[in-house]
Amino acid sequence: MRMATGIGARRWDFLNGDIQLERGSKEDYRKLSHLHYARGDPATCAGVWRAVYSDFGSRISDFGLNSNPPTASGARIPNPKSQRVVAVAMLSYPVPSSRAREGALGLCANRDRETLRWLNANLRTISRVIVHPQFRALGLASELVRRVLDDCPVRYVEAFAVMGKVVPFFTRAGMKEVSEGYFLWDREEKSNDE
Repeated sequence: MRMATGIGARRWDFLNGDIQLERGSKEDYRKLSHLHYARGDPATCAGVWRAVYSDFGSRISDFGLNSNPPTASGARIPNPKSQRVVAVAMLSYPVPSSRAREGALGLCANRDRETLRWLNANLRTISRVIVHPQFRALGLASELVRRVLDDCPVRYVEAFAVMGKVVPFFTRAGMKEVSEGYFLWDREEKSNDE
């Protein structure tokens, strides 16, 4: 399997297909929104990323009954008709106030226009990460969050996760848990580490 993020195939060799991480749409989010524990849509949307699974075809192919045989080099080509969205991540604009954020970034609790402009120019919030149950426990949530962090045009990305200790995909993706349930990623800090 190829991941658009450069992850090697060994981890998911057992899958009979390919997963690509790419920009998505609100429609992609809506396809999986019923699987998220929080009802309703986030108040804003600054971007959607998706993981798309394409099936190679029947495993019977190894016995010569495949509609999608390997190429001369032995590579299998995904069937475009079998593509489906199996995970999404939604990025939103930040809420005006958060004690955890104010403490982490040293901001005052003031919600004046200047502070709100600064937040909207420098910060985004990962408001949803949803992985279809058939594709959970593969590390897909971490890979999707990593892709969001790489693509996001602002310095800071935050996430609020009540279950962050139990399901640590934000930390696996490179975010730091600054306070309980509050995760932060700083593009400048990451580039200084490299």
